[in-house]
Parts: sequence; C-alpha cells; structure tokens
Amino acid sequence: MHRILVGTAAQRLGLAIPTPVIGHDETRARSVQWLRQDTTWQRSNPWMTSFVDLGPSCPGGILGLTQGQNWTGA
Repeated sequence: MHRILVGTAAQRLGLAIPTPVIGHDETRARSVQWLRQDTTWQRSNPWMTSFVDLGPSCPGGILGLTQGQNWTGA
C-alpha cells in the first residue's frame, strides 16, 4: 500500500520527503443519519480514511484524508 501511495503521489506531485512508516485509520466522519428511502428508513454511517506519518520526526502527522467506507444497515 505504501509503495502504491508513494508512486502515485510522485507521479502527480513530484518527489516528496520519504515517510519511513505510514499508518491508516477508518474514522467516523459525522453522526449516524437516518435517510428515508421510499417507504423505509436506512441508517447511514459516513467514514473517512486517514493516512498518517508514524515516523519519529513527525509522529501522527496527517498525510491525507479520503472518503472511506460508507455502508448502510439497520
């Protein structure tokens, strides 16, 4: 995953300072919402995926955010 991320970023942004250790986490972006669909209600759980630098020079520094899983269920 790290090699793919670094390769894509280098193509789009040019070479960046190397990140020795990268981490990712799924975090709920906001409260659960109930959405009306026809005659039923669906529960929405919006999530964000964050990528962070876990190296000693910048522990926990956020490298980026993207839309994560967004599933509905009862």
